[in-house]
Amino acid sequence: PEVAPVADVDRVWNYRGHSKLVATLLDSVQAQLHSASFRDRVLASLYASTALAQDILKEDNHFRQLLLQHAQSTTSVYIDACASYLIHTPAHAHQVVAPATGTQLHNALLFQTLALLDSQLSLLFPDPALAWEDTRQRLVRTQRSILQPLFAALQARVSHALLLLHSTNFRVGADSEPRGSPYVQTVATTITNFSLHLLPYFGVAVTLTQRKEHFVTWALSVFMFLVALLPERLPSTVLRLAGDMAQIEFALTRLSPLARLPIHAQWKSFRQLLLAEPATLTAATLTESKLPAKLLLHYLFTAMPAALRLPPAATSTRTYLAWVLANDSRVVCTALRQQFRDYQKIVALRGDASYPPLYPLIDALLHEHASQNATATTATSTTTTTGAPATSVTERVH
Repeated sequence: PEVAPVADVDRVWNYRGHSKLVATLLDSVQAQLHSASFRDRVLASLYASTALAQDILKEDNHFRQLLLQHAQSTTSVYIDACASYLIHTPAHAHQVVAPATGTQLHNALLFQTLALLDSQLSLLFPDPALAWEDTRQRLVRTQRSILQPLFAALQARVSHALLLLHSTNFRVGADSEPRGSPYVQTVATTITNFSLHLLPYFGVAVTLTQRKEHFVTWALSVFMFLVALLPERLPSTVLRLAGDMAQIEFALTRLSPLARLPIHAQWKSFRQLLLAEPATLTAATLTESKLPAKLLLHYLFTAMPAALRLPPAATSTRTYLAWVLANDSRVVCTALRQQFRDYQKIVALRGDASYPPLYPLIDALLHEHASQNATATTATSTTTTTGAPATSVTERVH
């Protein structure tokens, strides 16, 4: 069919009786998908006419059903076309440290088109019970498929930088590195380049906002667990880490405001835990901190004798951290409880007269966690996490 001018599109929205014209027009969309100018004109008209269309759809169910039918068909074809045009293979499609490449601009344009189509048609058909919802989920999945390799590349670079925390010399004075430790500077530079030179081309979309929030939550979690696994936390080290936390928070704010994320409360509580004197810690204050039990226990375990140090000697920090983040507190704490019992046996065999100062805290936290999850803990013995059922941290990780 011949492409209808924009004026005809507006006429369709304004006159409910032209159902045949609606069908012809939307069929022409399907026939002209490869025309960028036509796509822009249709989307622009759709954007400008959404409010009026919503009023019409409330009054005319026949028009609503007709439009829904053709919108589903047209959108499905458009999704397939976009999916076929995406470029995932070349390495420069996934780079995140330099200005956007032509391939990335190509993918970003497709993403913006899908996001606009999603937002406008969602206003027209907001009822999730409609058959349209399946088509909308395809729209969302296609958008995520464009974002996934980019954020995976960003996560890989940031993860590599954060893991350098354990090889950082924290004895160097903070005055000599006002912008944070070297690993923090690498994280900040990577995120700045990503947010300034790449993300703007993707515009504003719900799927993009969700992906950025997910990344920020992941980065904060990784940092807290890496600090919890740090074997020596001298006063000078603590001060440097507190400064690094501020720099990381500032860098991540470029992607998403931290204050609206659930993990922000944990982040603030962890800073307080880091700066607190070990002698002032009590089971009550740790419980009130609202930090995950598996994070608190790792923080305490690394301050105990070598028999309780984590990760296990045969396991890399990267592998162990991936296991901790992939499993919930119930699974991880069950493994830590077994590790703690093994330590108790070692102390009994040596005939030690007393336990280290933090022992009562660990014992209390493990006991409280076991009490809160009694039913789940019973089921843990038959639960497989990363392989065959295991009883120690080392076995579970491997």
